[in-house]
Amino acid sequence: GKDVVITEVGPEEKRHFTFVKDAARAAALALEVPLKDSRIFNIAGGDDSYVTFQEFYQTIKKLCPSAGNVLFQGKGQNRGKVDISAARKEIGYQPRYTLEMGIQEDIDHWQTHKAS
Repeated sequence: GKDVVITEVGPEEKRHFTFVKDAARAAALALEVPLKDSRIFNIAGGDDSYVTFQEFYQTIKKLCPSAGNVLFQGKGQNRGKVDISAARKEIGYQPRYTLEMGIQEDIDHWQTHKAS
């Protein structure tokens, strides 16, 4: 419920977010699939997870209206959308969590642990 100032990024900067459970599942898939060479795979959420920091904050505020306000004061640059096509093809990775689902799960987790 507290307001915060974020100085490292601007509101319109875009990032391709990944929910931690999708990242963990991708790591497990990479361990299970026999590959002939060492490989590096890009892992990210789906298309809906490539958003601005302002859109990310608006999703939090939608799911948790009591969240404080955010003021973005930074100025950086967008990072491009992550290409996960090799991970899809070679290890069968497919994001399961939308941005909203991942944020909601995080909110539920923190609200549960705050109460205990």
